[in-house]
Amino acid sequence: MTVENKHWPGIPYLDLLKPQHRWKVEMAILATYSADLVAVTAALMAAAGVNVDDKGQKLSSLRFARSYEELRGKFHVISQSGRISLPRSGGPLLSLLDRMMVQVDCDEEKRSWHPKFTVARHVSDDKARKVEWRVWIGSRNLTRDISWDSGLVITGEKGKAGNSIPGLVETICFFMEKARIDAKKVNQLKRELGLVNWIVPPRIKVEEVCLLGPDLRSYFPEVPDGLKEVVVVSPFLDRGIVNKFGTWGGGGVKRWILSTRPAFAKLVRSHGGSLNAFSAGYLGSPESSEDTSFDTVDSDDEVLESRGLHAKLIYARHAKGESLWMGSANATSRGWGGRNFEVVVKLSATAGIGAGIHALVGLSTPIKDAEIVDPPDSDPIEEELKVARNQVAARWRLVHEMFEKGNRLSGNVAPHPDNENIQLEVAQLSTEYVTWLRNTKELILAPVPLYAQTEFVKVRLSLLGKHLEWVQLTPFKAPLGEERDQQAIARLLSPKAFLEWIRAILEGQETHFEDEDQNFGPKRGGNDYTSNHDSFQIWAPTLEMVLSAWSRNPGVLNSVQERVSKYLPSMLARLAEHPVSKDESRAIKEFIEAWEIVQQVLTK
Repeated sequence: MTVENKHWPGIPYLDLLKPQHRWKVEMAILATYSADLVAVTAALMAAAGVNVDDKGQKLSSLRFARSYEELRGKFHVISQSGRISLPRSGGPLLSLLDRMMVQVDCDEEKRSWHPKFTVARHVSDDKARKVEWRVWIGSRNLTRDISWDSGLVITGEKGKAGNSIPGLVETICFFMEKARIDAKKVNQLKRELGLVNWIVPPRIKVEEVCLLGPDLRSYFPEVPDGLKEVVVVSPFLDRGIVNKFGTWGGGGVKRWILSTRPAFAKLVRSHGGSLNAFSAGYLGSPESSEDTSFDTVDSDDEVLESRGLHAKLIYARHAKGESLWMGSANATSRGWGGRNFEVVVKLSATAGIGAGIHALVGLSTPIKDAEIVDPPDSDPIEEELKVARNQVAARWRLVHEMFEKGNRLSGNVAPHPDNENIQLEVAQLSTEYVTWLRNTKELILAPVPLYAQTEFVKVRLSLLGKHLEWVQLTPFKAPLGEERDQQAIARLLSPKAFLEWIRAILEGQETHFEDEDQNFGPKRGGNDYTSNHDSFQIWAPTLEMVLSAWSRNPGVLNSVQERVSKYLPSMLARLAEHPVSKDESRAIKEFIEAWEIVQQVLTK
């Protein structure tokens, strides 16, 4: 179990997803309320075994292409509609992530898709084909924040000594179905999961995993016998749930509640006296020297993340030991009352859990009702935009269509918000915004080439000079085929990057790449292909290298041919428009000549 306040390289998904040497991830599902496409990219690359640097900025085109190719159809992110944050950069690289995303269309005026859950299936890359399952349950979204968060990691192996956990297999299957994995595959994996024993952290017992939400089970923690102490940790509070925990046990029970100053102020202002049963404390932002200017903090779930606290914990010390409920549910009726989709795990131990909880309490700043001042008045324009965003996201039942004049977005209902003064604009990731006229059910966007097509649509709402932007997933009526992916990746790869990839395959080191020339888009000041590289003899594959690799493993030529047929034609078309350095041009020419000889002689 961890309580985290690290910058985003500490996101549990990265370590959880990264396979061991000679293992591969064959399935990964990440459920989150909100998603940052840069964090999604980092998670994807971690699952492919690719290292990412401390700030996640060197997500090169070559590393991305290899990760994307390996995990397409295996890596799934499920998020709430309207909660994919708009990247400040990324362009064509991030647009390919539409393959990995699933959007849950909950109307946030009523309920939200709010679980934070990750499951990954790892398989050894040898004859034994060993299988390891990894599960993470916690409070952290798939974003780059610096808040206090909590999480639990559980691993499972077939035939290993461990424990079965009530509710865990059912929860995993629920997310597999939400990720739209084939029903036959789900049933197959469900049978496998029934034979898996789960290993949990020492001195802790996982009592059950609880999946909450509409049409799912109803659950609220029961008061443990002989209760001595309770600690409630939540960035959001409401009177009903706070009062429930405030009445747990008798008069001798010690009660703490940790939250944020705005949450306390809102509760006290509307329901004075709700904190009388507790000692209260708030947590500020963890210290960090990192630049957090990229953090998205405009959602109901994340608006308080930048202020320090995002963990959701209920701790109880009682006659039989200690209990802890942790996961995604805030101390609100939306969280515990079955309105939101949530995942909560109950832990127990004879002793030991409380040390971390008490450390968190020790870091908090005590506060009393009398010291809680009303928070600054919220900006009515920003609040109106947030309401409008929920309305647009709930009405976004649109489809994409490509035709000669451009891309058409259309649906049975116009997606505009109720407030007629709010302007709705949309665009593809690579184009400028276009105003969508009110009461119209379709919009024509500018035409873009196939490699730039994506299900991601930028949305912007504007009112009196203020804006709110995000990304909506909008499926095509005729789904984008593999050709889109091939063209997009071919245009991302420089000749040097492509030939490095071929060389790595020939040398049997496809997962080991040096940093190369691209991150998230073209370099400033000109052609993103031309640069002062080392002599091409260092990185370009030669005929001798091909022959040597073939003598060791004839099957390697099939892997090379697959990449050549997928990406080389589109790359050559791009090079006709954008010349490259002499070394790169010469290297590509020599490789083509060598590969023609290989095809004539070795592949017959």
